[in-house]
Amino acid sequence: MFGRGLRLLLVGFSVGALAFAWLTTLRPAVFGGDAAYVIVDGRSMEPMYEDGDLVLVRRSSSYEPGDVIAFRAGGQFDDPTRIIHRIVGATSDGFQTQGDNRDRLDPWTPTNDDIIGKAQLHIPMAGDIASAIAQPEFFAAMGGAAVVLGGTRRRRRRRPQHLSPDPADPEAPMPDIVTPSPQRPGPPAPRWARLTHPRWAFVGLVAAVLLTVPTLAMTWSAMRAPDTTSRIESFGAVDYAIGLDYRFTGEPSAVYPDGTVDAERSVAGALTPSDPLYSRLLDQLRITVDFRADHEGADRLRSSAGFDVRLETPGGWSTELRSVEPAPFSGTTSETVDLDLVEIAAQVASVADLTGVGGGSYTITVVPTLDISATAESAVVEDQLSAPMTFAVDGNLITADAVEATTTEELTRTVDERASYAIGPWDVSTQAARAVLSGLALVLVAGIAWFASVLFGGVGLGEPARIAARYRSQMIDVAAATAPPGPVVMVGGIDELARIAKVEQSVILHEDLGDGAHRYRVFLGSVTYEYETAPEHAGAAADELTPDADDAGG
Repeated sequence: MFGRGLRLLLVGFSVGALAFAWLTTLRPAVFGGDAAYVIVDGRSMEPMYEDGDLVLVRRSSSYEPGDVIAFRAGGQFDDPTRIIHRIVGATSDGFQTQGDNRDRLDPWTPTNDDIIGKAQLHIPMAGDIASAIAQPEFFAAMGGAAVVLGGTRRRRRRRPQHLSPDPADPEAPMPDIVTPSPQRPGPPAPRWARLTHPRWAFVGLVAAVLLTVPTLAMTWSAMRAPDTTSRIESFGAVDYAIGLDYRFTGEPSAVYPDGTVDAERSVAGALTPSDPLYSRLLDQLRITVDFRADHEGADRLRSSAGFDVRLETPGGWSTELRSVEPAPFSGTTSETVDLDLVEIAAQVASVADLTGVGGGSYTITVVPTLDISATAESAVVEDQLSAPMTFAVDGNLITADAVEATTTEELTRTVDERASYAIGPWDVSTQAARAVLSGLALVLVAGIAWFASVLFGGVGLGEPARIAARYRSQMIDVAAATAPPGPVVMVGGIDELARIAKVEQSVILHEDLGDGAHRYRVFLGSVTYEYETAPEHAGAAADELTPDADDAGG
């Protein structure tokens, strides 16, 4: 139908376009690109992605809440499993992710190094198709089909066509087959006439098909994408803590010149005595507990504090030395407890005399507690904080163990935002993407229908050109054909003549009579079937839209 040079040009253009798309967008990381292909496994991203879909992801310089990313699970076992979920927040450890069909956060917090890329293109069911193609059974079936089709094509090329007027008589005279004479030049055709030229229709059809496939895939993906996305946003925090302090006192001595031993606080909040503690030189213990509860962004905060002090002996005997019931407070509050170590030692010795167990060992335990209740929008914080302190006396040595407690609870809320959709390098709203892609898809499909109707149905062409477009594979151009040897049967249209030629496995002889008139004949034995078009006066437009002589005849 077309010259060899044009066909090579079209093939080169198609290959070049695909190569450019591969190098700039589709090239995977193993070949030096930024793309990766992820097959969705599971239902955690429904309705956006379904099991078996294929998603193209690309590396990005930055990622934000709302982006759909593919990442490696990682973790302490360096799990290579690839997950495709949406970013809903960020912490100091990495991004918080969650599936659209999940009601809880993922246990992973991927960093930039764990992220494979951001979703760019979604092709429904392509993952299942790719998996099926990778199976050995598919290659075996394709090989068998190639053998069968190859044999069929060879047999078709060997089948002769009946060029003789009488298939039963090979010696019967044949019409002379020559190249048609060139048409008379006329005025130039209008520019719109190119749209109905078979060559331009072929170029348009190839271009429209190449653009329609990715456009339809992106349109389908945009139609299934959510209108809104949810992300977790921090808008405040509740800070609460229990601070500890203690001091031992006794008579001034060579060991304790000023008669006191204070607690020293480490960076981690642990308290240790500034000097060794000897019970025979110390007779008083003062314990101070500070409670703090602050908030930023909470609508309501309730806090209450209390503590218990208990005495225990190795024999299992215990008693409560002091108890303060939880009482509400605002901001900060402090409680101080004074314990007489001499009196406590006498009490323990008395119990030992009665039970015959212990005597020189006992433990003082202080348990302060802080209850927190806070609400802010949909966020609720309910917690109880405790910071136990122990002072163990064994003979003459006292061991102190105390660690302060501090907690911060972040207040978060779920924010719904208008979802965006990536069309190449551009991020637009999902609604806009649907409108643009749907309109483009409709235009491309209409273009395919138009160019295909011109190319295979002759739509928009004059009758001779339309006949050539539809039946060129059954037609041979002739000039100055000899007169029919027998009766001539005039048929009502070219379609009837083409059916006769197809049933009898013959060809249609086409003769240009000049002045826009054309004659079509089928010779069957001594009978000639004929159809003739009326003269046309379309000027050069009809001439230019008629197929070239070297392209006619199939």
